[in-house]
Amino acid sequence: MINHKERNNMPDEINLHVLDLLPAYVLDALTDEETFQVAEHLASCAACQAEFTRLQQVADELPLALHQDAPHPRVKISLMKAIHARNLPSGHSSQQAFRQKLSSFWRAWRPTLAIATIVLLIISNVWFWRQLNGLNGQSGVAMQVVTLANTENSSNAVGELIMDSKGESGTLLVHNLSELGSTHQYQVWLMRNGERISVGVFSVDPQGYAQFLIQASDPINTYDSINISVEPYGGSPGPTGSRVLGGMIQH
Repeated sequence: MINHKERNNMPDEINLHVLDLLPAYVLDALTDEETFQVAEHLASCAACQAEFTRLQQVADELPLALHQDAPHPRVKISLMKAIHARNLPSGHSSQQAFRQKLSSFWRAWRPTLAIATIVLLIISNVWFWRQLNGLNGQSGVAMQVVTLANTENSSNAVGELIMDSKGESGTLLVHNLSELGSTHQYQVWLMRNGERISVGVFSVDPQGYAQFLIQASDPINTYDSINISVEPYGGSPGPTGSRVLGGMIQH
């Protein structure tokens, strides 16, 4: 996968590619205009076609990283009844109502799709790194995902902790957190048996996004939970500010 630093050093004609739009294109999260733009470009660009193929393979494997639960039989029955009873939109008013419902759905799920796009980017980078190192024989990307719950201090925030299967390394992804200015930062804490350790501090960009690599003396999945709090710039020996995100880590 081509990162932003490499892309900035490329000739102007390469910068015309649609690499930035490809993750959202794979997730079907673009507008109709953007989807048409990407599809038209892919038809004649071998470089973007190769990147699209890599991202699509990762997206196909992404559901395998989630815990699979069989739905109750009533779910299928209710779903089939809803499909048969549904009236397709017709006429201008129906189309307008349909667009309004679609717009409401997009606003509600936009933070989740943003995180999904970020996760896809990280997994694709892992996949591509393995390809470069000759690990083509491995099927899928083994990982553990911990979803972080927000609090009343950050009701719109979302976060994910993504670890390898052994928990030796992890990447923390957050979105929709408030900028704290130059006097405070977010501090990450791991808890185990009532003891707390700090694994670093980070700041977010104007969109409230940050990607933070977690490194601890022990495997991350040997800890019980992870929490994020607001602390003075540079961090504190212990939590002093409000808690904004947190989640339990499964062993």
